[in-house]
Amino acid sequence: MLACGGLSLWAQAPAAETKLPVYEVSTVKPNNTASGSTTISIDDGLLKATNVSIKMMIDAGYGIKPSLVFGLPGWAQSQRYDIVAKVVDADKAVLENLTREERRAMIRQLIIERFQMKTHIEVKTLPVYDLVVAKDGLKIQPTPRVDGVESKDENTNVNNQSLTAKGCKMVTLASLLADQVERKVIDKTGLPGGYDVKLQWHGDDAPKGDNGAEDLPDIFTAVQEQLGLKLEADKGPVETLVIDHIEVPTEN
Repeated sequence: MLACGGLSLWAQAPAAETKLPVYEVSTVKPNNTASGSTTISIDDGLLKATNVSIKMMIDAGYGIKPSLVFGLPGWAQSQRYDIVAKVVDADKAVLENLTREERRAMIRQLIIERFQMKTHIEVKTLPVYDLVVAKDGLKIQPTPRVDGVESKDENTNVNNQSLTAKGCKMVTLASLLADQVERKVIDKTGLPGGYDVKLQWHGDDAPKGDNGAEDLPDIFTAVQEQLGLKLEADKGPVETLVIDHIEVPTEN
């Protein structure tokens, strides 16, 4: 999922995205191979998705956890497709400089057009985590100012069970942690500005003996011990994506 994205971005009308390149030519064919392998690749304006469900394409286009999508019919979760889509006569420089959210917007538009999908956003009260300062106090430092000026740049990197960041705002950290704990994280630290963050934890899917990773704490303990922050279980408003209408695509 996109680290800092939100449903406010998902809600953009297609007209707001018309300045982006568009997949003008596309083919959608059922994949009945029963293969367990799936791929989605994008290169130079060419999208190739092999053995994917519509549910997977929605994840690629919206960056949303499957648990936050409602109203999707069974066939859209079980039926697999091969999809090829191409941008015609696109400026290569424009394609190379697209942001991740802009690439997702292109996929969203493709799904809307090919599957006649209509959606709306609905706020539900669901389990969340509050990000707060731990009882023992904060253990990370603000990113040093340059010539007395606070940098507005955020440099973040998440790799396996490791997170490093410079100039990281707490709201950004909350979003990054949400990707790891599979639940919305709400920043309630009250901390302004950016911080230097280094976090390592042992995930459930980490292989044993992987560079001593098994000796690391789980992410909840790591956040408290290494950052001086805490993830507290709570309930709060969460934006969900509701599928109002979607059609089985015409093969071509």
